[in-house]
Amino acid sequence: MKNNIMLMLLVYCTMSISLFAQKSNKELANEYLNLKGEVIFSFTINNKAELSTITKELAIVHFDEKTNSVKVMANKNQFSSFLQKNVAFTVISEDNIVGYRTMTSDLPIKATTFPLTAYPTYADYVAMMNDFATSNPSLCKVENIGATGEGDKSLLFVKLSDNVNQNEQEPRVMYTSSMHGDEIAGYPMMLNLIDYLLGAYKNTSHPKHIEIKNLLDNSEVWINPLANPDGTYRNSPNNTSVANATRGNANNVDLNRNYPDPDDGAHPDGNTYQTETIAFMNFADTKHFVLSANFHGGIELINYPWDTYAGAHPDEDYFLHISKEYRDHCQANSPSGYFDALNNGITNGYAWYEVQGGRQDYQIYNQKGREVTVELSNNKVPASNQLVNFWNYNRDALLAFLKQVNYGIHGVVTDAVTNQPIQAKVTVVGRESYDSWTPTELPEGDYYRPIKAGTYNVLYEAECYESLTLTGVTVADYAAVIKNVQLTPIGGVAPTGLTASNVQPTTATLSWSVNSGATYNVRYRVIGSSNWTTLSSNTNTINITGLIATTQYEAQVRSNCGGGASSPYGPLMNFTTTDTSITYCASKGTNVSDEYIDYVGLGGITNTTAANAGYGDFTNLVANIGTGTNTIVVSAGFTNVAYSEYWSVWIDYNQNGTFDTEEQIVSNLSNSSANQSFNFDVPATALLGNTRMRVSMKYSTASAPCETFTYGEVEDYSVNISTTLLSKGNEASLVNDFILHPNPIKEAEDYSVNISTTLLSKGNEPSLINDFILYPNPIKEGVLFIKNMNQKNVSFRIVNYVGQTIMKNQLSGDKINVARLSNGMYFLEVNTSNKTITKKFIITK
Repeated sequence: MKNNIMLMLLVYCTMSISLFAQKSNKELANEYLNLKGEVIFSFTINNKAELSTITKELAIVHFDEKTNSVKVMANKNQFSSFLQKNVAFTVISEDNIVGYRTMTSDLPIKATTFPLTAYPTYADYVAMMNDFATSNPSLCKVENIGATGEGDKSLLFVKLSDNVNQNEQEPRVMYTSSMHGDEIAGYPMMLNLIDYLLGAYKNTSHPKHIEIKNLLDNSEVWINPLANPDGTYRNSPNNTSVANATRGNANNVDLNRNYPDPDDGAHPDGNTYQTETIAFMNFADTKHFVLSANFHGGIELINYPWDTYAGAHPDEDYFLHISKEYRDHCQANSPSGYFDALNNGITNGYAWYEVQGGRQDYQIYNQKGREVTVELSNNKVPASNQLVNFWNYNRDALLAFLKQVNYGIHGVVTDAVTNQPIQAKVTVVGRESYDSWTPTELPEGDYYRPIKAGTYNVLYEAECYESLTLTGVTVADYAAVIKNVQLTPIGGVAPTGLTASNVQPTTATLSWSVNSGATYNVRYRVIGSSNWTTLSSNTNTINITGLIATTQYEAQVRSNCGGGASSPYGPLMNFTTTDTSITYCASKGTNVSDEYIDYVGLGGITNTTAANAGYGDFTNLVANIGTGTNTIVVSAGFTNVAYSEYWSVWIDYNQNGTFDTEEQIVSNLSNSSANQSFNFDVPATALLGNTRMRVSMKYSTASAPCETFTYGEVEDYSVNISTTLLSKGNEASLVNDFILHPNPIKEAEDYSVNISTTLLSKGNEPSLINDFILYPNPIKEGVLFIKNMNQKNVSFRIVNYVGQTIMKNQLSGDKINVARLSNGMYFLEVNTSNKTITKKFIITK
């Protein structure tokens, strides 16, 4: 039966290719775009220089320098832009249709055997990874670094080391395969490698036992067999087929163009960082990988950096050394013609074609590692019966590359006084252009500098320490030289215990332990950003303003040493700002045929209504009330006879989006249609500014604030709380005229101009603040000007639209610097000793 199914699939694929071949290139491209969301096509350019423009618009898959033919991948938007150029192109079905490949689910024997002769289903892949760990708990563990964009698959690593659950003083080496989902020769190969390393480590009679035992006893090997599961199992509902594998991820984004670029900066491809990209960057931030390789397909060679720079990497001799070693092992274990593309199987990335946003350059420049890209097979998805051959071709090369992590200049950098490890910068003098120095890693303080054989001067530096240079450090190929170094402190120790408190949408308070006699620098940034904002403080606490709501930040603190020296920055601490928007629960009555709310009066609101289908949103109406005693008036409307109605009213005093028990101001049963008056006290602890009031009338029994009930009605209002009420007999308005300029949110629903004032008791009427004007409004340049302000000793406060204080100070001159405020609506509250005026302004930068 399985043979019949395979035959049918082969016939289907053959027919599909035949049918596609009868269509124009544009029709073919659109077919593949509709099927897979991406298309691979080729066209001819005039000269290689054009690639620098093409790589900014399309993902280059391959370039043939002999014919000037360039093969690219495009999603729908990219292809539409390409068509505008009227360039002739060719779509080849074999580039776009993988077709049937034997999967592990097709095999008659369910027990997994290595080396693999079929591509794993996703479920089998996960099972294999977990089985490696459960069968070898002291040598192997699985680490899930995050879900994919589709969310039903994970990005999995195995860590292999002799004490796998400990963080030891050892270098890390990483393999990751198939970030292009349709380049998967490396996928089963990595699984074969994991099995091979574990088996040889445990089998003392294995010919490679000593090599592999030395590798795992003295380093950490991290292997990720599948970096783009969504692309590999595209259009396979159960993740059991690679027949429609795509280069891009679920969003049709090329992940190998989606990293920060050393030359072109953030987002060189114009896309947001993808879920997979973020997961790998976060992972690399937590672990320093000394050496790594990134496996692809479509040609057979090894690609060394740079991809984005035309200039040579300062370690080009080292990259050539390890590239030749890999190439030589492959050629020695394969038929003639394997791994000999371009320059006999080795190429500089930029010399081949420029890549922006590649993982290789990111890992080198941003993470201070050393990485190469290995292209394993001309056919991106080799036939299943070829998988063992490719494994045999590459096995010795893979092992030799891993062993390179234990060669070079190694050591530990410690404090000469405390002997504690420190975070330092290790520089090979005259060899570290492109910012390619090597970091030490805490908590061990160890460093590992791969390098070609030679004699070097090595500089060791750390903040608040005297630098030290070792001269004449000689290292050989395939050997390590150990150089442990102690640096003398020049004062200052990093503070500990950095924490965030009172975190709001745009503000936060940071505090830390006291270092006697020290001043401090605090730096913070949005997680993922390369730009820090640095502040100074003379105390062990600081308030940060101008943050962005619902955003993750990271922060560090250091102490400044005597004589101008500073400690290293302490550990990173993360915090997330809160949301500016407050969402209230729903509540309503479902039947108003007999009773409804027909009047609510409070703080200037006199709202008479008919039935509102069980709920009335009157948040555009604002009641102005003060702390202390207030009175609310409500009444019920009845279509026939009066019923017993239970009145419940809440005000959200703490502005947290919920109606708490202590915030209920009315709880009363009445069967009258007359006005019902209720006195209530606004507590002094209530937050000032705008908040929500809910009025609920339910037949016979009390309602809950978030209840949907049958008979009755609910109405919501806005309430503005200030500190002082107008006393009886002093009803004259003290609110100045306002001049409101055009407002960019004028078309939004449920916004109101909220003008509040501190009202005075009778007999204490001061001269009014002369009418003043705010301009420009909206503000685009960061400065708010005040015209016609003729009072002295005036203070001001700026609050946001949910009543939170953003800034306060004495008014000096005729302008206020608001450059640190985010876009949005704010209220300027101007205060003299006995009067307050509030005006609204908008920031749109």
